[in-house]
Amino acid sequence: MSTLTKVLIVLQVFGVMALCVLVVSYVATADNYRQLYQQQQNRAISADQQRQATISEFEQYKATKEEQIANLNREITRRSTQVSALENQLASAQRQNAQLTDKVTTLTAQMELANNLASQQTELAKKAQDELSQIRAELEQTRARLAQVNDSLTEKLAVIDIQTKQIRSLAEEKAALQEKLEQTIRQFGKSVVPPVAPQPVAKTPTSPLPKDLNIRGTVTRVDHDNRLVEVSVGSAAGVREQMRLIVARGDRFICNLQVLAVEPDRAVGIIEMAQQPPQVGDEVTLGI
Repeated sequence: MSTLTKVLIVLQVFGVMALCVLVVSYVATADNYRQLYQQQQNRAISADQQRQATISEFEQYKATKEEQIANLNREITRRSTQVSALENQLASAQRQNAQLTDKVTTLTAQMELANNLASQQTELAKKAQDELSQIRAELEQTRARLAQVNDSLTEKLAVIDIQTKQIRSLAEEKAALQEKLEQTIRQFGKSVVPPVAPQPVAKTPTSPLPKDLNIRGTVTRVDHDNRLVEVSVGSAAGVREQMRLIVARGDRFICNLQVLAVEPDRAVGIIEMAQQPPQVGDEVTLGI
């Protein structure tokens, strides 16, 4: 056997061995890829199932929330309707209360007049007594109606009672608030005049407030802590100290302002009889 033949045989042996190695490696790799593919497929199936469950849960949650929102909207509409109805009832009851109060005042005046006439002239005592009895009967009927109206207004006037108590407490706190009031007025740009000893002066009749005085402005600044309000009208429009102004929002009464300091184009007042907190932009007119 020649050397070339031996070399070829050796090369063939090595080639066969390399081929075996490649075949074994391919078989092993194919098994691994098949296992990985199966794992990835299982994961994909599981992820899809989880996605479907999540979508279903989200749809249920969305439907529940939409139903809750619809219920809340219906409840808000119902409450708004109730509030409007109560406001109308309150306004009607207040008008009735004012009418009945005027009638009671008129009847009371008539009673006093009848009593005076009865004391002056004995001859007219019987007639005056008859008229007085009739007036008293009408007064009792009016008072009974007024009592019914007041009973219906008890709950609606709770806020007014609270504000009345606040007004009474303000009178007791006036001395303590004076120093704080002066400091606050300085913040609005109004210089504080030092107090001077009062001197007796001859009293002169004060001129009545002109009925045709047209004072109209707006709220420009509100200090809720100190119950102070700055308005956009001043002495140039006829505003004076101690004057009362009315703050309104549309047709709704907000509060009264008692003017404490006045400048040509603005004024500062303290809040009185507040139905609601005043806001910047509210209308300001001359009070009674």
